[in-house]
Amino acid sequence: LELEITSLAPTVFYQLREDIGISNINFRESFSKHHLKDFTNPGKSGSLMYKTYDDLFILKTLRAYEARLLMQILSGYHLQLTQRTTILNRYVGLYSIRFPAFISSVEIYFVIMVQR
Repeated sequence: LELEITSLAPTVFYQLREDIGISNINFRESFSKHHLKDFTNPGKSGSLMYKTYDDLFILKTLRAYEARLLMQILSGYHLQLTQRTTILNRYVGLYSIRFPAFISSVEIYFVIMVQR
């Protein structure tokens, strides 16, 4: 089954990861060797959630409007994370997935967060 994964705002998220001390090598390594661990307990949002094998990152599915909102606030969010002490979730990647083989291929969005 073929799929297309698109990194949204890759330059911004790359810089954000660097600014908070996450190297691109370490980031990729968390996803490259092992399966993700499902720990979904969908509440009202219905989001699916997964952890990387090393428990460093969480992947959470988003609705399209949530992904658009994150893109709209991204520059201010980046400043908030890097210049102030904050209790905000640390989002370090935003991606979309499509299955082009299907005529009505729906995009699935997910965000990657740092596990606290």
